[in-house]
Amino acid sequence: MFVHTCYKTLQCEENKKTNCSFERIEVPPAKSQNNTMNYSKLAENGIIKKGTPVVKGDIIIGKTLTKVKTDEEDDKTDCSLAIGNGEEGIVDGVWEGINDEGNKMVKVRIRQLRIPEVGDKLASRSSQKGVCGLLLSQEDMPFTSQGITPDLLINPHCMPSRMTMSQLIECLLGKTAAMNGKLGDSTAFSSSSINPINKISEELKSLGYERHGNERMYCGYTGEMLEAEVFIGPTYYQRLKHLVKDKMHSRSRGNVTMMHHQPSEGRSRDGGLRTGEMERDSLIAHGGAAFIQETFFDMSDVYQVNICNKCGCIISTAKQCRACKKDDITKTNIPYCTKLLFQELQALGVKISISSNK
Repeated sequence: MFVHTCYKTLQCEENKKTNCSFERIEVPPAKSQNNTMNYSKLAENGIIKKGTPVVKGDIIIGKTLTKVKTDEEDDKTDCSLAIGNGEEGIVDGVWEGINDEGNKMVKVRIRQLRIPEVGDKLASRSSQKGVCGLLLSQEDMPFTSQGITPDLLINPHCMPSRMTMSQLIECLLGKTAAMNGKLGDSTAFSSSSINPINKISEELKSLGYERHGNERMYCGYTGEMLEAEVFIGPTYYQRLKHLVKDKMHSRSRGNVTMMHHQPSEGRSRDGGLRTGEMERDSLIAHGGAAFIQETFFDMSDVYQVNICNKCGCIISTAKQCRACKKDDITKTNIPYCTKLLFQELQALGVKISISSNK
């Protein structure tokens, strides 16, 4: 139940850069290969075969950028297509063709079997959405006197707030239809839509069930009868595409941006988890000063600079200030973004003096 197959297509093309450089889909030569990647799954033509299992770091399409040189051997650079984070699976299909510009094009489709897990999103046809909070084996689920165990348990507090009465009617009608072995009619603006609950309730009562769809259930752990009667019946549920596997992300250390030396952004770039201004306000309210410094400074863009104690300028050497020719210098830590701002202001002719706390 709710198991489905997820497909992702990856594409690679041979683009002609200039007359002296061109791309070619092939197995890159050993000297130009990236040591952190796995090239062993490529066939002789530089393309992976159908049915091959792939994980992060596997090359699925080998590609080289050749720079033609007159006097010496041509220079080949590896620019192969690799499997990234969350793209693991089995190669479902490989297609070779030609694109609009007449260049060779290869498409590889990756197949993943997605089994439901905690955090996956589900919804009924009445738009009652929710995430899976717990997975239980069948013997641990509550059961009726007939031995029927439900596939899904939902929190009933969603009904009064959203007022999705249609889901409750669907559940009742589905129960009568299942017991009668007939189709349940729910056509709007017909005789079926005039006081449907009374008709369904009477039919359910004639079948030997409680007219409101409630049943006595027993605890799956102890076998004891539950005190409350439980509303139970067949309801159509679907699994939505917002899967926790595609969204889950964490990081300890990793890449930083060249410009401001802060962690890169986004799950695809293995980026950091941002503590924003509103989170900062909450931390200030709780008095977590040391944690604020660690989060916004030590774990972000800490940078050490040399400061002249006389003129307050940032200096490039730790020996002598070039502005005032003094050697009274202090090392201090400031955010790299702050240092960047000071240099941009200096480029506009604004002098910035930093007071060092000796």
